[in-house]
Amino acid sequence: MRTKTLLLAAALSAAGLATSLAQSNVYSLNVVGYYNIPLTNNFNYISIQLGPDQTGTNATLTSALGTNWPNFTKVYAYDLQLGLIGQAQVIAGAWTANATVTKRGVVAGGGLVLQPAAGSPTTLTIVGEVLQGHLVNGEAASAVPYLKSSMVPQAGLVKDVLGLNLPTIPGTQNLYRSPAGSFINHVFLAGTWLGGQPNINVGESFFVSGVTNGFTWTRDFTVQ
Repeated sequence: MRTKTLLLAAALSAAGLATSLAQSNVYSLNVVGYYNIPLTNNFNYISIQLGPDQTGTNATLTSALGTNWPNFTKVYAYDLQLGLIGQAQVIAGAWTANATVTKRGVVAGGGLVLQPAAGSPTTLTIVGEVLQGHLVNGEAASAVPYLKSSMVPQAGLVKDVLGLNLPTIPGTQNLYRSPAGSFINHVFLAGTWLGGQPNINVGESFFVSGVTNGFTWTRDFTVQ
């Protein structure tokens, strides 16, 4: 079996994924790559879109983020449907454990909020396998927000490129982002993104609120 290696950077366009091989029509079940996320000194909405295997569920904070972080670097994950906010931090060179962070933060399609401590790296590099095939990223009905992300490391318009189709229901739905430390609210009303669709970066997570009936975000994705 061949393995095609992808070099995935945060500046990738919506056109797709860049590959380190010039070959065409090369297919592989195992696609290994990386992407870089520039970090601010504030809260960073990030996502782990590459994993140690094709399940998208076996990553840990150590495998995903590494241990090259100063003490008191913190990450937060949210399971607001259950009223849970999980926090893990670096103590004595190792990440502490938290069940909500593991369940909601380091899985493909979830998200983390990273709060660097003084002396932290200014760029986070995520390494692992690209998920392929029929990908399902769903949420049950809830009146509270979800912290979500694309399951694959691709940038672009949230619907036309990344495939997120929010249900058209009464009221407004909102997508909250914080790229480069600035807070942005995108409003979805009566099936339309006011002001245009959000353009999501590689490795970015975001909050979705107002989707009281739940939603299923599916994609059929293959690297070629």
